[in-house]
Amino acid sequence: MRAPRADVSTKPARLYSRTDSLLVSRFSLLDPMASFRWTPDRMEQLEHAVLRRKRVLLRRRGNEYVVVASAITMSRGREALAGYLAMTGDDMLFILSDLDHFQVIDP
Repeated sequence: MRAPRADVSTKPARLYSRTDSLLVSRFSLLDPMASFRWTPDRMEQLEHAVLRRKRVLLRRRGNEYVVVASAITMSRGREALAGYLAMTGDDMLFILSDLDHFQVIDP
């Protein structure tokens, strides 16, 4: 077992920094998709993907999924995308407000 290097700080990184009297997450500054918003155009893209059963790339909590969009539904009072994995057929449900990114994949 090696001893830790003396020049490396073992303190955890600060998650927040003070900027212009606002508490801003350091990760939202690095990740442009952290401020993902559902605009009418994005909802229309998602609705067309459901109607045409297109594949959709989704990112949620750092994981990426490629699903075939099957329905937009409500789950616990929130809008959700229902889809299935093309390779296994497993059904999945994604709450839209939990998504970090989405993209419709055109063949």
